[in-house]
Amino acid sequence: MQKRFFRLGAFAALMLLAGLAACQKVEDLLRFKISNETSFTVPSAIGLNAPVLLPTPDVTTNASQTFKNNNTDVNKVKDIRLESLVLSITGPANATFAPVKAVRLYISAPGVEEKLLASKENIPTDVGSTLSLDVTGEKMDAYVKRESFQVRTEVVTRQAVFQDTHVTAKMTFGVTADL
Repeated sequence: MQKRFFRLGAFAALMLLAGLAACQKVEDLLRFKISNETSFTVPSAIGLNAPVLLPTPDVTTNASQTFKNNNTDVNKVKDIRLESLVLSITGPANATFAPVKAVRLYISAPGVEEKLLASKENIPTDVGSTLSLDVTGEKMDAYVKRESFQVRTEVVTRQAVFQDTHVTAKMTFGVTADL
């Protein structure tokens, strides 16, 4: 009789583990990432220690197609948050972020209030040509669900920049959606 209860308990534990694994698998199917990219130029001879706004082209999301590729649609998206934003200097070849004291990127879309997307303050002078920003963790659904959004870049420099510096911003958003 004791063996029977042991077997029954072991079977129940196995079923519970299998059920938890299945739930995790379904949850994984409901999460995916969207990657977007934009570029901007930090012009030479900008002012020191004062924020400078830099023009950035609209970011096309292809959101509808991305949702479709992940077996969902815009109406089933529950949550979109920025997971990472990495700036990389694409030119000139020897440029670094050393002259930059702070950088802030803001996101906006028609009819939606502008919001801080990511930033980095007190950037060390020994930083190279790649810089990971601190993300806000806020919901970005209202922006990323659209076919495009705008990113505004604000830069504060600590020293003069003598050449135009070309920068690419790579954004990765985490999406949670229903099937």
